[in-house]
Amino acid sequence: MSKSEKMRYIRNVPIPFPLENYTAQLKMIMEKNPSSPAHSFLDELIQRDRSIAYEMIARFVPMETTAEILTFLKAFIAEEKKGDDYISDDGQNAVEKIARSLLERGRESINAKNYLTAAETAFAIILAIEPELCMVLDEGWTYQMILIESFEYLGQIGKLPLSPDVFDLLLQQTIKHFKSIREEDRYVDDKWKELMLTFKKGGTQ
Repeated sequence: MSKSEKMRYIRNVPIPFPLENYTAQLKMIMEKNPSSPAHSFLDELIQRDRSIAYEMIARFVPMETTAEILTFLKAFIAEEKKGDDYISDDGQNAVEKIARSLLERGRESINAKNYLTAAETAFAIILAIEPELCMVLDEGWTYQMILIESFEYLGQIGKLPLSPDVFDLLLQQTIKHFKSIREEDRYVDDKWKELMLTFKKGGTQ
């Protein structure tokens, strides 16, 4: 057995992502909400199921930069893989819940007219998911749906009556993020190019 073959049998168990700062913020947010669960129950819930902690953080704790959201999502994906190269169907479904919670936050940013922040949320999801399309045991239908929903979300921003300057910034974001993906990790070039065209057209209207 060669060294490369042996390496396939070594399980790389991921180090749990440090959620302490996020959970502390989550508790502060929940304390201000009269309909939130009791503080002790929230502690127990977070400690019992990290996926629930991730989902609640994604839904309630502000994360605005692509880098931060991307790190958060990649950490969750790594934990759902449980040391394997591939993710299970249940793992994909868990990732989908996190992605949808983030997109829901992004829609709040759209309503608040923070269009660039809203776009960065979707970009982070795409950047986390696209390279993982080859790391599924089936055809990755759940991951594909996450990508479709994220690109549609960005396309909806492109249909808003924004200023040419905002469209130009969105176009530059799109180009930058597309170029950041290694060529071997690209699977949806057509979606990226369609989005670039959408923002380019928006800036010329």
